[in-house]
Amino acid sequence: MTYRATGSDVRSLCSTTCKWTYLGQEGAGGWQSDYFRSIGLGQIADEGFRRIGTSIRPMGERVGGLTPTSARDLGLFPGTAVGVSIIDAHAGGLGLLGVGSAGAALEFADLEERLALIGGTSSCHMAVSRDAKFPPGSGGPTTPR
Repeated sequence: MTYRATGSDVRSLCSTTCKWTYLGQEGAGGWQSDYFRSIGLGQIADEGFRRIGTSIRPMGERVGGLTPTSARDLGLFPGTAVGVSIIDAHAGGLGLLGVGSAGAALEFADLEERLALIGGTSSCHMAVSRDAKFPPGSGGPTTPR
């Protein structure tokens, strides 16, 4: 959708990490050539991953502006800012961060006591904590070892 809207082929770090096999952690190396070769898609690696994306950016970063055609189709102004996408479940998790309890202001400590069940194109449990926590099997094949 961002490509149609802006002409930019920027990919979402959130989407490529959660829904593809991109390793987005700092220093992790991004797309893994050995993985693509092991599943018979070595040509994608040989081509430098250009078919699946080489510009991977964090959510909310500006991708570009609406093209004149997209702006006309959407009834908006050309150049209207378009940001990098976020998976719906993650957006729901962000919504959890800003909600106080029973009208009280949100305290940082409250975040470690919250769990949200988010339903969208997928269903997941979202939680936040001060420190990274990786319960065995919680992230399926993407859980760090």
